[in-house]
Formats: sequence, structure tokens, C-alpha cells
Amino acid sequence: MNLKKLLTLAFFLLPIYISAQRPNAAFTVNMNTLCEGDSAEFTNNSTNYTNLHWFFGDGSDTWSREIPKHKYDAAGTYKVKLIAISPEGRDSTEQTVIIDPKPAVQIAVSPQSIINLGEKATLSVSNGFVEYLWSTGAKTASIEVFQQNYYWVRIVNVKGCSNSDTIFIAVIQQDMNISSNILTPNLDGYNDFLEVQNLSDFNFPLRLSIYNIRNELIYESSDYQNDWYGEDFPAGTYFYILKTDDRRDKAGTINILR
Repeated sequence: MNLKKLLTLAFFLLPIYISAQRPNAAFTVNMNTLCEGDSAEFTNNSTNYTNLHWFFGDGSDTWSREIPKHKYDAAGTYKVKLIAISPEGRDSTEQTVIIDPKPAVQIAVSPQSIINLGEKATLSVSNGFVEYLWSTGAKTASIEVFQQNYYWVRIVNVKGCSNSDTIFIAVIQQDMNISSNILTPNLDGYNDFLEVQNLSDFNFPLRLSIYNIRNELIYESSDYQNDWYGEDFPAGTYFYILKTDDRRDKAGTINILR
């Protein structure tokens, strides 16, 4: 082969050889919904490189990694850049990553976060979400609770972004007391009935049992309304037991005076 032919061949092959050795930057990103606080995963697809330099668009960067992950703490639009480097030069490429904000969620409580024993509180969040999960296991926009505890809810919006909120419900136990242990059923307005104080504050029915001194049951009510007046039982000492479904039980003596 003469020199002229060699030079002609080199003229056509040399650019191809040089081009084949230069790096070509390329990468893909997991394009599933990315939300505030999520980590995006990038996969390097570059060729002819000896090193990689990633820029994540929020001031952070890293070197050399083939499949880096980067957490975005704030919602926004980020330009991610990859530079592929080799002795023959460098090449770069960019892609846009969108990070969606977390949905705002706040537990509302009714009537209030401090309730009396036996009362219920309704906890609710907006009904504009696609998924709900409460610490109780419920999957509705609202729940009713009556126990003292921390309650949390996790919600998911239509984009697949989630958030959570927590609230503490305090329960106050009111003591069960009677106004007087003396019963004088003469309808003078004083001690005419065995009266439980603040009866209207009890959300569960009040059960009353009256026993005489021989431990015989002489009166019983499953929904006591402060209306036992001793009936025609003789003067003396009697025993009462008051019970509710929330276990605020009380027992004592009542003395009928005539």
C-alpha cells in the first residue's frame, strides 16, 4: 500500500477512533413519583469513561458512583447533571427531577382533646386523600376514641405522597359521689332521693343495686336517674352498689330516716 493510500485511510479512520475513545455521558432516573423527603435513584449509562461526577441540583454532588441515591429534603424542580470523564475528554448531560411536596395534614378533634371518662372524642382529617391509616387500624377519614393515648394518622394523596400527624387525647376520671348517705324521704327538698352528683356527666347508664342488712337485694335499676326514695322500706341502714360500663363503681351505705 503506497503512502497516499495510507494517508487517505488514516484520514477517514482517525476521527472514528478518536470519537470512539471520547466519553459519552448518559443516565436514567427512577421516574416514579418522588415526594419531599424521598431519595431519587440514578443509573449511569455512560460509555468510554474513567470517572463520573454527579451534581444533584441542590448544591450536593458525588464522584464515581454508578447508581447513586440522593435524598431531597425540600419540594422543587432540580437539574441533575452528570459529567463523564476520560483521558480523551469529558461529556455532560442533564435531566430534570421534580420533587412533589408532602400533603398537609392536621388532626381535628371534637369536642376537645381532654374528655371525661366515658366520653368520646372524634378525630378527623380532610376527606380529600386516597388512603388513610390510623394507629387504631381504621382506614377512614375520621374515628371515635375514648381511651387516653397518642393517636396518629398516615394519609396518602393522589400523587402517592404521604404525611402523618399525631395527637394526644387525655381522659379525666370523675369520681362517682352521692350527695348524702342520709335519706329522709319526706319530700321537703332535702335528701329525698339517693342522688348521684353530676349524673348528667356520665355517658354510660348507671346501674344501682340496694341491699338490706341481711344482704337481700331489695331494689335494682339498670338506668338510674336519681329517683330512688327508699319506697316503703323501714328506717335503717342499707347498702348500695353503683356501676357503669366504664368501671366507675362505687359502694357504700345509705341510712333511711323516717
